[in-house]
Parts: sequence; structure tokens; C-alpha cells
Amino acid sequence: GTWSFEVPDGRMVVLGDHRDDSADSRTWGFVPASHLIGRAVLVYFSRDPQTGALVDELGALGLNIR
Repeated sequence: GTWSFEVPDGRMVVLGDHRDDSADSRTWGFVPASHLIGRAVLVYFSRDPQTGALVDELGALGLNIR
């Protein structure tokens, strides 16, 4: 389903790469920005476990992050 929330200043939402099986902000909440190390540089992808097809729900597959 769809859900929405407001991220407090100085905090980040961190999502894992294994959808329903990741421990991430859906489990432990907002992460202080000061706890993050490094930066994202590329939008990667996932595959449909049934068909193996690429999943690109946001239309961002392979985009560089600036």
C-alpha cells in the first residue's frame, strides 16, 4: 500500500534493498544524518523474483545521482 510521513529535520529515511526482508527505517525509524557515511552515486535495480525481469517502478534505473 501507500503511506506518507514527514521526516524530521536532520534525519533520513534509509531503505534496504530487499524490500519486505530488510531491516531499515521501516523497522528502526528515522536515522540521524550524522550517522550516515558516504553517499549514493547510482540508482541500482531489483529483479522480479518470479520472472527475473528488471523492476524499475520509479523510472530511475541506472541514473547517476548528483
